Amino acid sequence: MEKIKYSEVKTDYIEQLKKQLINDQDVLALIKELNLTKEDVFKNVVIFSNWLEKHKYCKQCVGLEMCNSSHLGYRLDIDENLEQVLVPCHYLQKRENLIAHKKNYLLCDLSEKNLTTSLEEIDLSNESSYYKGLVNIAKQWVNELPIKGLYFYGGLGTGKTYLASAMCNDLAKKGYKVAFVNYPRLCSDIRNNVTEYDYVDSKLRKLRRAQVLVIDDIGAESVTNYIRDDILFPILDYRMEHQLRTIFTSNCDLKSLEKRMTISKSGEEDAIKALRIIERIQTLCDMVAVTGASRRSL
Repeated sequence: MEKIKYSEVKTDYIEQLKKQLINDQDVLALIKELNLTKEDVFKNVVIFSNWLEKHKYCKQCVGLEMCNSSHLGYRLDIDENLEQVLVPCHYLQKRENLIAHKKNYLLCDLSEKNLTTSLEEIDLSNESSYYKGLVNIAKQWVNELPIKGLYFYGGLGTGKTYLASAMCNDLAKKGYKVAFVNYPRLCSDIRNNVTEYDYVDSKLRKLRRAQVLVIDDIGAESVTNYIRDDILFPILDYRMEHQLRTIFTSNCDLKSLEKRMTISKSGEEDAIKALRIIERIQTLCDMVAVTGASRRSL
């Protein structure tokens, strides 16, 4: 019995690949796009075969959530030098376009979902007149940029963070250098890195100097003398003195916030230092009540 030679099998396989490649519409389109010839494909069968396999999978993709690439959102391509390169796919480009304004965030605690919100894209068709009024207040503030910021307060899930993040995004898209921080997360981060002076100082410098600063969920943190007196107070004092626009969201009205700021985690009371915080917030902001049922279940 005559043995089958490996070289012959390999040759047959290569010939099959060539035939498959040169009859594939996607390969033909790529040849035309790169101004190549069939000979170019025949000389680079492995490269084109690998590209075709990846390309067919990507054509079926319906979003980044099903991407199996080791580099999420990147697809294999072939350049004019017949080298394999990774390029952003359509879905990644779309996502990057949606969050291109992130470059104007000095600090950003927003989820990717909230980073894509915009006041102009809020659907008001089924909203109450009260909520429409809130959105109009936010739009007017972004358009006119008064020195006094806004203090959104109300119950859990009423949409305070959503409005503030949309405002911040719209300003970032206009080129303003903004910062959005979740206050409890900020407090935790600073406590965990308190010995890293450069790290903390860099973060505080950005919070002091951002053209627009959003402090989200103030009043939900565990109050300590250090955070209240050495972190929050200097930030607010600097922004008040330099008339820098500041927006807050909170579950607390100012009276409730003052009470929370008065008693530290250790049980110490200091009404004067709490009042100093509240006075600066009052100077920095106008109060806006955000009432209604939780929107998170809508």
